[in-house]
Amino acid sequence: QSGQLPEELYGGRNGHEAQEVAVNRRITADIARQSRMPIAIASVDAQSCYDRISHSIASICCQRWGVGANLLTTMLTTIQQMQYHLRTAFGDSVETYGGSLEEPFQGACQGNPAAGALWLAVSSALVTAQHNQGHVATFEGAINKVVTTLAGLLFVDDVDLISFSQNQGISPESIVTRLQEQVNTWQANLWTTGGALQPAKCSYSIAAFGWKNGKHYYHTATSFPTPPLTITGANGQKVQLARLEVNDPVTVVGVV
Repeated sequence: QSGQLPEELYGGRNGHEAQEVAVNRRITADIARQSRMPIAIASVDAQSCYDRISHSIASICCQRWGVGANLLTTMLTTIQQMQYHLRTAFGDSVETYGGSLEEPFQGACQGNPAAGALWLAVSSALVTAQHNQGHVATFEGAINKVVTTLAGLLFVDDVDLISFSQNQGISPESIVTRLQEQVNTWQANLWTTGGALQPAKCSYSIAAFGWKNGKHYYHTATSFPTPPLTITGANGQKVQLARLEVNDPVTVVGVV
């Protein structure tokens, strides 16, 4: 419905492209550089987002947009109980796999035209939860003074969470602490939807400024060490994310 899609979402929407995420990511970094205020960004990508969608959560998220319960039941119960054959050059397998009433299959299914819309509804709720818990970055236009709050930038399962404030009293240490809280909340809420983070695709970067002879410079992990950013792994253990320096190249939605 109109006005219910957070502006952080770019994937699965008409009139939006992946390049916008890369451009806006650069713009946020430019604002931090121009204002000489610290910023931290965590790239926390979801693992197999379509295949891990919990049907109960997806149904609730879609119904908050006004989608009929009967329509959702028809699609989701079909997915839950359908049986799959393995097709090879030798023919179709006799044995099947799939769900049942006792153990219903989950996920949106690859190739399902509604899969993108289901994930959009779920991720919309996740972004709204970040806003409700105050896990947002605040930007103020230098000329028009318009204030914008963003939880991050999302293109389907590619997620950048942003910790930033133009409050002159904020320290780089508090920016990193806030980013860890944002990541914790995002991962916990993602887990309730059936999702999970993929540690190998997760990293973070900090742009903190120092001053020497009246000129600024970027801190490095050596000049400004911080406690490592962590996520919870599949075994329940904490996994440390790689910290990238400000001059390390990174690919965002296919754009370096």
